Amino acid sequence: MKRFVRDDLTLRTYALRYKWLVEELVAQRNDRREISDSGLRATGAVPERIRVFVFLGHDFGTGWSHDELPGINEQLPYGYYHAEDNGCTVRYSVDAKESRVTRFLRLGVRRLVGFDLLHAWRNRDALFDTDVVWTHTELEHLAVLALWRLVPCQRRPKLIAQCIWLFDKWDRLSVNKRRIYIRLLSQADVLTVQSSEGMKVARRALPAVRCRINPYGTHMEAMVPAFFRPAHKPFRILSLGRDMHRDWATMVAAVGGWEACEARIGARYLNRRLVRHATNVELVKPDSAQLQSLYDWADVVVVALKPNVHVSGITVITEAVLMGVPVVCTDTGGLRSYFSDDEIMYVPPNDAGAMRRAIAHLAANDTLRFAMAQTAQARLLRADLSTRARARRMAELSRELLAEGSDAEA
Repeated sequence: MKRFVRDDLTLRTYALRYKWLVEELVAQRNDRREISDSGLRATGAVPERIRVFVFLGHDFGTGWSHDELPGINEQLPYGYYHAEDNGCTVRYSVDAKESRVTRFLRLGVRRLVGFDLLHAWRNRDALFDTDVVWTHTELEHLAVLALWRLVPCQRRPKLIAQCIWLFDKWDRLSVNKRRIYIRLLSQADVLTVQSSEGMKVARRALPAVRCRINPYGTHMEAMVPAFFRPAHKPFRILSLGRDMHRDWATMVAAVGGWEACEARIGARYLNRRLVRHATNVELVKPDSAQLQSLYDWADVVVVALKPNVHVSGITVITEAVLMGVPVVCTDTGGLRSYFSDDEIMYVPPNDAGAMRRAIAHLAANDTLRFAMAQTAQARLLRADLSTRARARRMAELSRELLAEGSDAEA
């Protein structure tokens, strides 16, 4: 009893000890924040200017800068360089010169494993000597993660792994390939997708990996304000697309042979037998310089899609909105999180009849087409679906990851 009284072993003292411990921990955390805010590059500090390395697929950056990838694009791919305005120093990956043999070997390995390991190896110095690595697709981030496993390093950069097509084909991957991908992606600091539908699949496939939605961004400075345009006769339809989820069969079935309209289709993958007897359909292969005139020519842009989870078609949709052209689109891929029924006319998948009725409805109403084009542009501005906003979000996420890492080290 004397010992109990002497040491004051009471509930009050017990609670006070907790209070003193909490105050001490808070004081230590504030000290670390002051060091972090000062921008010192010491252990446990977030750098004042974050070094970012953007790892793009081989030939992608080169093709973009040489204007070989059609689109209303900025000077550098997807505007990642805008992060320079948000406390980042940005560098892009470099493509190595290849002979036919080395290119054949690199593409063979990529086809076998599903990512470009040799391209990552060639950029290995930059992939280690940075604060954060940003990747645009799974072709790149899986290669980075594999490289980091093959070449152990005491301290590796943070990785923001963006997925585009991975979760569309996830259930079709072999069991062994899924196991490899799960093991690699478990090391990613954060995985990003562009749609709510993609997020659902990502969380189901990788429940232990941190996932975020990072919306698509477009070249907002290229916007041309929508204006009232009477419909042409015949009605002019434009449809463009390069990815595997374009539904050209439904598109041609909706407009082919329809005398009230004429259509121009710019496709990367299109079975020409579909348009063999469609005399009102013209196939085009525009470069970036010709896109503006095509959008000026069109009364409506039609984006026909197969079911997907990665907002397929968002590039063409935002380009049409930028140019003030109304859009008819397949209702799939999580596109409704970007545009509503007031801004885009949606139709069910695989329904050529519904697509034709939607086109005819817009063809008969000049006021409706103008209103939809205006409303879609207002949504684009209100939601700030720009490359600048996208780069800002990437920079904020990078700083968050580095702050967590510095707290863990401290």
